[in-house]
Amino acid sequence: MAGTVEFPEGRNPLARETQRTWLTAVFALAASLAMMLVASPSTVSPAAHWVVSSIALTTALVVFVAGQRAWGEMVTNAQAAGVVER
Repeated sequence: MAGTVEFPEGRNPLARETQRTWLTAVFALAASLAMMLVASPSTVSPAAHWVVSSIALTTALVVFVAGQRAWGEMVTNAQAAGVVER
């Protein structure tokens, strides 16, 4: 007797997108807080100012890359579903 075995998906795609959205928001918040510290360099030591500004720049780049990847994945999924043309 042959049958088909269906394996459940690892994670719900909607839950994955929600998690990515919250993660991006947390990175954006961290970058904005770091930028506020960078805007007032006289309140912290020069070494701390350099570290915070480096973290802020890195965080902003991570958010940008995550947004670009999410957009690319969304367009690919829409093309696969036939919603948009190439």
